[in-house]
Amino acid sequence: MNKQNILNIFSKLAVSACFIGPSIMIAADIVTVSLNRNVNPVKQTISEFAIGPYGWMEKIGMVMVAISFLFIAISLLMVRNKKELRILKLIGVLFIIVAVGF
Repeated sequence: MNKQNILNIFSKLAVSACFIGPSIMIAADIVTVSLNRNVNPVKQTISEFAIGPYGWMEKIGMVMVAISFLFIAISLLMVRNKKELRILKLIGVLFIIVAVGF
C-alpha cells in the first residue's frame, strides 16, 4: 500500500468521522438527559451528567469526537502540498492537542 492510498483512506475516514462522531455525541447527550428525568437540562449543562450513573454515555460521546479530531489531524499531517504544507501541519497539530483535551 503506497502513501497516496493511505492518505485517501484517512481522508475518507476523516470525512466520515466528522459526521459520525458528533452525531454519536449528540445522541448520547439526548439519551442521558432523557434518563435523568428529575433534572432540568436548561439549568444544568450536559457535562454535569458525566459524574452521574449515566456518565459513561457522555464519555463515549466525547471519545467519539476526539477520535474524529484525530482522523482529521492525521489527514492534515499527511498532506504533501508544498504551498499549504506549513499551515496544514500546524492545524493538524492543533487538532491533536484538542483531541487529547477531549
